[in-house]
Amino acid sequence: YCECKRDQGYGKNFILSKLKEKGISESILNSEKILSLLKEENDAILPLIKKEDQKKKDKTLQQKKASFYSLLLRRGFSKEDIRANLDSFYSSRTEEEKKAEEEIRASLLKKEAQKCYNSLTRKAMSAKQKQDSFIRKLMTKGFRFDEIEPFIKEYSFHD
Repeated sequence: YCECKRDQGYGKNFILSKLKEKGISESILNSEKILSLLKEENDAILPLIKKEDQKKKDKTLQQKKASFYSLLLRRGFSKEDIRANLDSFYSSRTEEEKKAEEEIRASLLKKEAQKCYNSLTRKAMSAKQKQDSFIRKLMTKGFRFDEIEPFIKEYSFHD
């Protein structure tokens, strides 16, 4: 069972909790054989990150990391292992991948800014409130103020 779940991409914490639910005693769960099977979990994290990274091309880096982090926690991996693998995965990217990521980020920002501006133009708010809401919504989506600033100038918020 342990090998099967580990091969399916589940971590030690998830597998141990499922075994406890099935009524397996603590002494068996703490045995060398079980623990040795579960020690190889780090090998399962990186393939999961790569797979999920391909699915989330339309997300910012912060959104991807948050998504991967919560997915891997649900899958039973430890916080330390998740952080280490995420840092390793994103620091090992090539310059081409980083440039492609920035281009995707720029197009996402443009798309989100347009969508946000369109929704705010229909609301009965003061220009200042619209601008503040515009900034807040985009920052919530993971964009930095210095990236948002040109769009504030491009879109005129008026009463």
